[in-house]
Amino acid sequence: YRQLHVVLHKEFRARRTWADLRAAARRPATLRRGDARRALAAAYHAATLPLARRRLGRLARVPHRGAAPLPPTMSAEAAARPTPQA
Repeated sequence: YRQLHVVLHKEFRARRTWADLRAAARRPATLRRGDARRALAAAYHAATLPLARRRLGRLARVPHRGAAPLPPTMSAEAAARPTPQA
């Protein structure tokens, strides 16, 4: 899930920043000093996205083992019975 989170956020940040910069380029008066930094950040996210996707694909192919079963400490009937509340 963490790698999926990384991939989705890289895609989102790159797309959002490029869209914002394209809109600002249409109106050069709205360009700000931080836009160059944002453009570099978007380029970084776009450049590292293929590596993140490759890692996500590799993780998706790993078989899921799941958690080991818990040791039986009580029967199913005892677990289903509510405890008295004070």
